[in-house]
Amino acid sequence: TISGRGVGMDIVRANIEQIGGRVVLATQRGRGLTITIRVPMTLSILTTVILTAGGHRFALARQSVEEIVKVRGDTVRIDQIGETMVATVRGKRLPVVVLGDLLDIGSTDIETLVIVATRDGSFAMSVDEVVDTEELVIKPAAPAVMASGVYAGQTLPDNGCPMLLLDAAGVAARAGLLF
Repeated sequence: TISGRGVGMDIVRANIEQIGGRVVLATQRGRGLTITIRVPMTLSILTTVILTAGGHRFALARQSVEEIVKVRGDTVRIDQIGETMVATVRGKRLPVVVLGDLLDIGSTDIETLVIVATRDGSFAMSVDEVVDTEELVIKPAAPAVMASGVYAGQTLPDNGCPMLLLDAAGVAARAGLLF
């Protein structure tokens, strides 16, 4: 009648308190235990697309992604116009941002494009690979990271490797795109 209650709750409480939340336990005789977990509003759960660039994994909000295309055949073409690369996807021209070059982490040939929509316009972001979609808990990153303007937060997915959430508008701004 007394064993087993709260076993492991100290670990849950420690993790919740680490992000600024609280765990409240309330017992009523004959009615059981009520556990209330309060998590700060600075956290959010977001459906994301996981992608790689330069050997690093990043998350991008799914709502920013219009489509994902491979550069092959006649439906997708890459052209160099002056100093700017332009992707033509089914007749629509989009500026290309090579994510690995933008973040100075290295890049590969342009083979996979993520068509990204911002409030101002759309662009094609070249990535090494699109891995998966995943619902992730996002929280603010360190102030120095957020100050770069390229990231919208950070997350710790199930694999245990920290990952940054890209800010689509911030990537466009850093690349100097004017729509």
